[in-house]
Amino acid sequence: REDVKLILDNVHHYSNEIHLMLVNQTYTIDSYDIEEKIDKNKIRIIHKLDFYPHRIIQHAILQVMEKKWKPSLIKNTYQSIKHRGIVKCKRDVEKCLKRMAKVNKGNDTYVVKLDVAKYYPSVDNVLLKIILFKKIKCKKLLWLLSIIIDSIQGLPIGNLLSQYFGNIFLSFLDTFINKYSFLFVYFRYCDDIVILVYKKYLARKTYLMAKSILNTIYNLELNTSSQYFCIKHRKLDFVGFVFDKLGRVTLRKSIKLNFIKCCKINDNKRLASYWGFIKEASAYNLWNKYYRGEKIWR
Repeated sequence: REDVKLILDNVHHYSNEIHLMLVNQTYTIDSYDIEEKIDKNKIRIIHKLDFYPHRIIQHAILQVMEKKWKPSLIKNTYQSIKHRGIVKCKRDVEKCLKRMAKVNKGNDTYVVKLDVAKYYPSVDNVLLKIILFKKIKCKKLLWLLSIIIDSIQGLPIGNLLSQYFGNIFLSFLDTFINKYSFLFVYFRYCDDIVILVYKKYLARKTYLMAKSILNTIYNLELNTSSQYFCIKHRKLDFVGFVFDKLGRVTLRKSIKLNFIKCCKINDNKRLASYWGFIKEASAYNLWNKYYRGEKIWR
């Protein structure tokens, strides 16, 4: 991109300008470029900032603060965290379901599946700052984070820091529910939460407890799709994969259809991401059937 090349061709000059903005506390975010995007049949509002200086500053903050923020997150929070992500989340859920099926000896495993309604725009800016600022003493960093957080109500989808803020915001919920880890296993990918339990009454209790915390502490609501169910009668759809009661994994139907569509229009730029899903689900027959390029024999 031309705007990125312009900055990279004169890094010293532009980094000095950013330095002066931060030292003199003149940095501001005036406005966002807004774009609507359809994702999973939902209209999402994407907020975009220029590469210079906004995205550079957010990258710089994360380079320094990630090592301080990451220890406050439980190991089963996955979104936009180094060495975690979708693949690790899928493998951990798969492993847990297989273990529970073995230990349960044919008894039913129950799933509590939670999805926060309009999570990013519903985040309370004041509460987010209280959570973030607990362990930060640098006044200039507090000022800078305030500029970014208060630039819009909620978390703008499209900001690099929004993804990490989304993880940190619900960290109390993660920690509180994990105190009962001897009863169930908890996984969270941003606002999508899956909790595995052995008994139906525990599923109901956990569902109501999580819903209460989200309502009273965070002022957040659950989507109508949030519920608890027995995985024996209904498979678990999570992070792009579908899991059965024995932990066997297949691809989500929408990902299959989108992959086939990409193959038909020969969109090679997007095929790489679908290859990651196909490899994890061992769906090599699907790849061989529709992809026009190299076949994979497994």
